[in-house]
Amino acid sequence: MMLRLFSALAACALLATPAVAQQTGGVQPHYLGGASGQFANRAPLPAFPAGGPGCALSDTQVATATTTAFGAGSQVVQQRSSTASVPPGCHPLVGIGIGAGVALALGQNSVAAQNIDVTAAQGSLANVRFGRSIGQAVGRSSTVVQHVGVH
Repeated sequence: MMLRLFSALAACALLATPAVAQQTGGVQPHYLGGASGQFANRAPLPAFPAGGPGCALSDTQVATATTTAFGAGSQVVQQRSSTASVPPGCHPLVGIGIGAGVALALGQNSVAAQNIDVTAAQGSLANVRFGRSIGQAVGRSSTVVQHVGVH
């Protein structure tokens, strides 16, 4: 039992660290002369995000929370959210959204509640959405309420 609790707490510590991964794309025109120079001076290829250079190839949104009510009769409510950060005119190739939470109600008559909401960018090539929650009510008459939404 205690080993599970410590494993859950260790996982929460890892989840609490923010993660951001961004890349930019587009085609940098170079004058090479001749026919190849004409090709290199063309507009960005359609496979690149709308808007060309400076637009993100991927947009990653992560929201995590760890909510713990230790004391008898304690109540903890936590809310986390993350929204896509794509500039107007840009469409990433890959949109990733991750929501994860751990809620522990350990004290007698305690309540641990959390709401995690992630809105990820719509990718033109791939969309990855992942939500996971772990809740444990240990104390007598304790309650855990969780909502994890990833869209």
